[in-house]
Amino acid sequence: MAQMGNDPRLASMLVRAKTPDEQATAAWLSAILEEPPRTQGGGDLRSIFDSRNGNWRQRSSQLLKRMNARGGELDILLAMPLLASGFADRIARRRGAEGRYQLANGMGAMLEQDDAMTRHEWLIAPLLLQGSQSPDARILLALPLDVEDLVARMPHLLTESDSVEWG
Repeated sequence: MAQMGNDPRLASMLVRAKTPDEQATAAWLSAILEEPPRTQGGGDLRSIFDSRNGNWRQRSSQLLKRMNARGGELDILLAMPLLASGFADRIARRRGAEGRYQLANGMGAMLEQDDAMTRHEWLIAPLLLQGSQSPDARILLALPLDVEDLVARMPHLLTESDSVEWG
């Protein structure tokens, strides 16, 4: 992973990519996350994924060269497991109706109440901003998540335990 020369989370995603389409998609996602668009928060990664930013294209090509891969077709359907490989702790479940989410790492995160992404119970939020004014991080980029599909593809991400507490 150190040979990738980028953030360990992004390197994990790149290393996991095996097929040409996965490699192209992982490189594109890495380029987006290294140089994210300026949004007001809650950006839907699906809409950004389809933009053809020249800087992202150049960075994506550099990453593919580093991976010794030619790459294939970009496929947003491959984004969920790729992002989960590097950002498993940023899988988020909605809590309440005010755009608040609980991340897998225990932290809170939020979207603006009127953000269309709040209708999704599960998200993966690879880009967060932790401010000093709120205990919850602000979600800057997210992808809706089908948690059942993710568990079927990546069962190692789920641990189940029973516990009893009393005091």
